[in-house]
Formats: sequence, structure tokens, C-alpha cells
Amino acid sequence: MWLGEHWAVDGTFLYTSAATASFSGVSQPGGTIVARPVITGVGEGSVLLGQFQPDAVSASAGSRLIGGDVNLRRNLLRNDFSTWDLFAGYRYLNLRDTVRVTHENTLPPANILMVPGAPVPFTRNVVDDRFRTLNQFHGPQVGIASTHRLFDRWTFSTRLGVAVGVTLSQTTLAGTTTANGMTSAGGLLVGGTNAGRYEDSHFSVVPTADMKLGYDVTDWLRLNVGYSFLYWSRVERAGDQIDRAVFTGRPSYPGQTTGYWLQGVTLGAEVRY
Repeated sequence: MWLGEHWAVDGTFLYTSAATASFSGVSQPGGTIVARPVITGVGEGSVLLGQFQPDAVSASAGSRLIGGDVNLRRNLLRNDFSTWDLFAGYRYLNLRDTVRVTHENTLPPANILMVPGAPVPFTRNVVDDRFRTLNQFHGPQVGIASTHRLFDRWTFSTRLGVAVGVTLSQTTLAGTTTANGMTSAGGLLVGGTNAGRYEDSHFSVVPTADMKLGYDVTDWLRLNVGYSFLYWSRVERAGDQIDRAVFTGRPSYPGQTTGYWLQGVTLGAEVRY
């Protein structure tokens, strides 16, 4: 919204619906054997499921991003062929990740005398590991936007910006094991050595780029198609906080960070009045 000939305010809002992925499998004697990979004191290993009775495993992952910015905009140049604007403001991003792995396994009793022909009192366990991360970015941003007239009714627009600030990361690790109707703390990859909530802060940079090709249907209506890109450095993703080591003192909380990027095609309409 222009406040005069040279000054304006603008803003954007970004939302991605939850992106999810899932897996489920059944392991049984004499058939498909499913295992959960772990790292033991001697190297790579696995927890086998379905050795005695049919067991099951399921895993799911989800991710969602919300964000936006608000800016004060200053026109630097405007003529019949080009418009150049400088903008500065504040950007916010919110990224949530979840990973959950659950398996059911059947184990024979330990240290019990087995009587031939007698039923074996197997123990049925449900093991649940949950990994959740929340990242929030706060920071100032600057950028430049331009619009160029290509032909009588065609235009090409660009918007380049960069935000510099802090990412507040929160990771929650939780695990439970249920056996014979009783639930206790600790799963397979989340136990007393890493369960809990962890908070960190990271210096982050968020560059953005938008390009649009527009067509003036009338003097007041412009239709456009374009491409948008966003990159966010140093975020904590839920999958990166999984430690597969199960020997003494492990698993642990890795606190690993990575880059997050998002791109998409845009369709829009611009009304001028």
C-alpha cells in the first residue's frame, strides 16, 4: 500500500500445509523379517522383530512452515520502463518437525525354566520413540524490488531480500515402553541419557528471491506467474536429532543443524486503484 508518491508498506504471509511421510511393516517367523537399525558397542547392529510371533513397526514424519514479513518501502526510480524500490523490515519464520517410530515385539521370559509342551508366557512390548523440533527465526531484512516493462502489456518483476537474525530451536525427545499394561519411561532410541527438552539459539541467514512474469489484462488488472525461493540456514530438524547408538551413555542429543530451503511456482492477480 502506497502512502504517497515515494513511500509504501508491504508484507507477505507464507504457509505450507503439513507434509507427511509414513511407513508400516509386519515381521513374522518364516516370513519377512523387519529390524530396527542400531549402533552397538561393536558397530552396526539391529533389533530383530517377529522372531517368535508376528510383530509390527510403524514410522511417521511431518513438517510444517509458517512465516511472513512486514516492510517499509521507498521508491528509488520510476519511469515508463522500470520501477526500482528499496525495502527494509522484519521477517519471522516458524518450522515444526515431528518423527515418531513405534514397534511391537514379543520376547520370551528371561531366566525361566522352559517345560517342554507347556505354553511360553511371552511378553508383549510396545516401544514408542518421539522426536519433535520447533525453530523460530526473528530478524531484520533488507532488499530491492523492481518491475520492468517488456512489451506493451508484458512486465517482469523481481524481489530479492536477505534477513539476518537468530533462530530459537527447541527439541523434545520422549520415549515409552508398555509391557503387560504397564508403561515406563524410555523407548529404544530415547531413554534416560537423552530424553527431555533442549533449547538452543543459532545465528541464521534467510535469503529470498521472487520472479514474476505479468500480463496487463486491463489498466487496473495484472495477472502473473512466477517462481519463489527461500533458504534458512542452521535449523534443527527432528530426523537429525536421532542417535542410533544404544551402548553405555548413549543415545545422546546430537543438537545437529542443517539448512532448510523451499521453492514453488506462484500464480497471482494484482489489482491497482
